[in-house]
Amino acid sequence: MPDAADVELSDEQRAARDCEDRYVVVLASAGSGKTEVVAQRVERILSGDAGFRVIALSYTRRAAAELRERFATHLGEGHRRVETDTLHGFAQGLLLQYGTWVGLPPEPIIVVDDADRAELFQEWRMSMGMPALDEPKEQLARLDLARARGVEDPIADDWDAALSQAGALDYEAMLARAKELLEIPAVAGLVARVFRHVIVDEAQNLTSSQYELLKKLILAGNDVPHVMLVGDDKQSIVGFAGASPDYLHEFEHDFGATVFRLTQNFRSAGEIVGLGDQIAAALGDSPAAPQIYAARGSVRRVDYADEQAEAAGISEWVSRLLTDGLPAAVLAPGEDPMLRPENIAVLGRTTSSLRACQSTLENAGYTVAVATHADDWLSSEIGRSAWLLATFRPDSAVSRRRLQRELSVDSRNRDSVRETISGTYAEHLRAFAAFLTPEEFVTRIGALDSREDAFWARDQSEIISVWRSFCDRTPQADRTWSRFELFVARWQRGDGQSVGVRLHTVHKAQGREYKAVAVIGLNDGQFPDFRARSVEDLKGELRAFYVAVTRPSRALLLTRPETIQTRNGLWARPASRFLDYVGN
Repeated sequence: MPDAADVELSDEQRAARDCEDRYVVVLASAGSGKTEVVAQRVERILSGDAGFRVIALSYTRRAAAELRERFATHLGEGHRRVETDTLHGFAQGLLLQYGTWVGLPPEPIIVVDDADRAELFQEWRMSMGMPALDEPKEQLARLDLARARGVEDPIADDWDAALSQAGALDYEAMLARAKELLEIPAVAGLVARVFRHVIVDEAQNLTSSQYELLKKLILAGNDVPHVMLVGDDKQSIVGFAGASPDYLHEFEHDFGATVFRLTQNFRSAGEIVGLGDQIAAALGDSPAAPQIYAARGSVRRVDYADEQAEAAGISEWVSRLLTDGLPAAVLAPGEDPMLRPENIAVLGRTTSSLRACQSTLENAGYTVAVATHADDWLSSEIGRSAWLLATFRPDSAVSRRRLQRELSVDSRNRDSVRETISGTYAEHLRAFAAFLTPEEFVTRIGALDSREDAFWARDQSEIISVWRSFCDRTPQADRTWSRFELFVARWQRGDGQSVGVRLHTVHKAQGREYKAVAVIGLNDGQFPDFRARSVEDLKGELRAFYVAVTRPSRALLLTRPETIQTRNGLWARPASRFLDYVGN
């Protein structure tokens, strides 16, 4: 383990790192070095007794991976005593180890695709003599939100029964069943003896169901762990998924936690911090102590005639940054002005607001990295088909329906699948219809040379990259299909795995940092979103704006199109009220 931390902490950071209290909350503003504090705290904890492990949980797989990398840098071999994961990943790990104690099969099916869930539920209802649901996807989405928020929903019991009959779990069911496990004294005791320290990062994104699981983890067995929650209530922007910053404060109340505030921004330049402080004050945050910043930075607003002009302007901005670098006036003395594409991000409130910029940048010859969900992580027909065939489970109604829907093949068993595969890629695909281990699957993927599909080479590289990442954090004995499938379901393109200028929604940008950021589409009705009408909804939109403008360290560009294209022609739109914080 390294003898000294890499970074000298401030007084307020050291106080949070060194606190010996059992329950701690760290409220950390943007750029305040919370990850460094967490890493140094874990380093201090592990320098003592070696008879326990630390579990560090975060909101996304990407955030958990960043924590893991930071721990590896700080702790050397000691990082193996730290388990980093998402709350859902932690829950799934418990269920794979002890799930039979609550009636689950040894490897339960993980159902995350909306179409699969809807078909599973409709089939179960028909088998029970119940009428089919109208709009099952929408009703299940409503149920997801209700479960995340800890409120009742009329279809909850039926959905639980459908999952149980199929030996399946979805994300919310993972949390609920893991909570059941921690109510069993023997399991709770085993977990509590192993994990003596619990750290939850990005805790402003906790949902009710996640907080209930966390409380069970905290109170498991007689060995009560030390717990630290780290977050920023100003960056709570996933209320649509049931998250609330209230659980940070509820934890403080429930457990009498000691609260620390990290207010000093070590990342961003003066002008960017000043804008962030204005928005933080509007959100009710106390003003930070005055600071002197080595870099001045820049905040600039540009209005364009329409969306195409805005996209062209963004493309020119990217070109100037990559050719000339940042102006010396915005940098600290001696700072390198040159940027790589990965140092630049374009952020929009919605995916649709990014489309024109993506097209314009690509047409100008720039590589862009756009985050996507696990459901569309493969682009090529052969890649998607090979994955479906390799993960096919004949005993699973969900798996059979998925294969029949996507490939239009007889899916009674693997032999029938092999016999009925047809089309351009038949020769390649038949090999994947046999039973393969995940490792055998990846080996065949690596050896497959398909020039008929232009997207294949990219997918081949992607699958191999995911497999290596999975192996890096999963013991050989645990490299099963169920674990690998869940890992893939949580994998997202654009999380540092690709090169290129970053194009993200604001929600995807949370927790990231760049040298230069453009926030586009800043019209009322776009940002803030037109559906945000209540005071609380508009406050949520302002929190999203705070997240967006605090992502850059040196240059922030805020743009809007004065008109947007609709079915009825160009429509003039007023500037976002959030631009009042910037001025003209």
